Amino acid sequence: MSVLQNSLGGIFDHIADVIEGGNSYAAGTAQKGIAGTRTHDPDADGISVVVEAGSSTTSVKWTNTWATDRWVKTTAAPWFLLLTSGDARNVGAARKITSWSATAVGVGVAFPVAPTVADTGVIREGFRRIRNDVDLENENQDGLDRSFHLRALPGKRWQRSGNAIEFYETTLELRLRTLTRARAHEAEASAMENLSIIRSIITRHDARDNTYMQLLGGEEDQAEVVKRDATKIVALDKYRLVYRIDSAYV
Repeated sequence: MSVLQNSLGGIFDHIADVIEGGNSYAAGTAQKGIAGTRTHDPDADGISVVVEAGSSTTSVKWTNTWATDRWVKTTAAPWFLLLTSGDARNVGAARKITSWSATAVGVGVAFPVAPTVADTGVIREGFRRIRNDVDLENENQDGLDRSFHLRALPGKRWQRSGNAIEFYETTLELRLRTLTRARAHEAEASAMENLSIIRSIITRHDARDNTYMQLLGGEEDQAEVVKRDATKIVALDKYRLVYRIDSAYV
């Protein structure tokens, strides 16, 4: 694998980790994963949480009837618990659900403080990076709701700066696939709203990879729908990406 591929691959892994949550790609703890909106899962749409006694920062108790495999996702987009009332440090905090029991769910990263009785929250659905062997726009693939794909070419090399360091500028493309279970304009609104949420987080300075990525953001084309059929929408957002490589090893 070339140095350019290593650099872009590391950037893709980092961004995917920020979106999905966790530290699989050493993205640190700046972000805990992104909780989207407008889930297409009919069982989860509008589900609310009222916290019960005995909750802690990593285990939140409330009455629910879902089975284990509905809460803890391994190959599909994960679920998040987003707290909407209670201690100000918790309000707006979303944590990925990583374990389940009949009376409580566990989260992989602790809330700032333990939720208390009668605090409220909602269930939100996150996003999942597509596998390399799957075509995001393939008509025959199933189970890919809220899946995303990252792509960029090496781009234009800037004048060398520093000792054996080179900078490149390119366009990063992020494609998001969502299933269509409503009117077309509602499905498009869902895709665009979720792309906006993702953009607002992965362009933050504290979410940036410090090994390769120097800048992510800038003015690019507006997000657009690039694939639409009876079952899905694939939407595209673009970012200006500036990154560096160690040219001593090229």
